[in-house]
Amino acid sequence: MSLGEVVQNVRMSLGEAAPVLGVLLTMVQRDDKETRAIMEEVRNHYGGKVFDTEIRTDAAIEEAPTRGQSVLEYAPDSQGAKEYRALVDEVQDRLERYGSVYGTVKKKQAKRS
Repeated sequence: MSLGEVVQNVRMSLGEAAPVLGVLLTMVQRDDKETRAIMEEVRNHYGGKVFDTEIRTDAAIEEAPTRGQSVLEYAPDSQGAKEYRALVDEVQDRLERYGSVYGTVKKKQAKRS
């Protein structure tokens, strides 16, 4: 399933044009030519919706669930944990700047419940 199809399915399930906070690039291997090409294509297509933060492949991210922990608990000093903390900062920044858009959707959903 493509990223566009996932976004469309989420929007359809909400019954309205839900705003998308952002697109996150994960499992990034910056030294891989094909990965860089895909990342460039995603950034060109989705523009400013793509988070600046990228989550690179990291053994700690893969190992943490087997220990029943998040990467932040399992390996707080790992590259993956640092990148997820950077993502949290970026998400908070976007919510502060554009939060009213997301609040409107939340209010409409509550009315339907």
